[in-house]
Amino acid sequence: MRKEGKPMASIVKNQNLPPLPACELSVSYSETTRKTHRFQIDNHCHDCCEIYVNVTGDVSFMVEETLYPVSHGDAVITKPWEHHHCVYRSDRPHKHYWLLFSAESEALYPHFFDREPGKRNLISLPAEQKEALVALCQSLLENEENALSRYADFFAMQRLLAYGAAHSHGKASALPEELAAMLAYAADAAPGELCAASLAAAGHVSLSTAERLFREYIGLTPLKYITEKRFDKARALLKSGKNVTEAALESGFCDSSYFILQFRKRYGITPNAFRRQP
Repeated sequence: MRKEGKPMASIVKNQNLPPLPACELSVSYSETTRKTHRFQIDNHCHDCCEIYVNVTGDVSFMVEETLYPVSHGDAVITKPWEHHHCVYRSDRPHKHYWLLFSAESEALYPHFFDREPGKRNLISLPAEQKEALVALCQSLLENEENALSRYADFFAMQRLLAYGAAHSHGKASALPEELAAMLAYAADAAPGELCAASLAAAGHVSLSTAERLFREYIGLTPLKYITEKRFDKARALLKSGKNVTEAALESGFCDSSYFILQFRKRYGITPNAFRRQP
């Protein structure tokens, strides 16, 4: 566990802090390698916001279909249901922090919510502010029992991220041409038409090459990627007012009963209950 780094609550010292928002916060630090990561989390999403902060490691960060190169002190922000994962470029150890928090009010975090999924996720601050961001992560990790210090650190971090979102966005990397073609096809195709073979055909590659590219960059097999796209579509349809049967069929599921069963297994809630949520 890293112990260097002083608490950075001084960033907000002598400022009037706003009222504490309703927010549950979890802070973690991890050291992994390409080998150990294979047994951990691949492409995934959360029902809350996440802040990833890189310390060391030869990695890129994939959010939806956008690949971001990251270096020391870079942050990647994701909002609820944005799919993301790390892409390892070498066997060099990867050290990073990640913070999960519930954003009860989207208005408090416009840098998270006022953007399209997979867009403007990377925040690359000036060098001094990168060090401040890393130190804030360590301070939050060490001051778990001190609510006031923890809030001051979290508020300072959000100020840094909001500034970075406005002034210091990092640039995305180009994906392999074949993978880009497959993703473009998946974005335009009807959910029921998607299959591993049609993706491979769109990229003019073999099934094995398609699977390798998806595993390396997306963190999923083509089949699992298609399943994720269908559930994303189903959630959007349910929120738009479609009933469960309509959402199931229009998102590519052939059977509404199977859809209900899998939806509940995945999200811990029935499609109807999800549809009624505010």
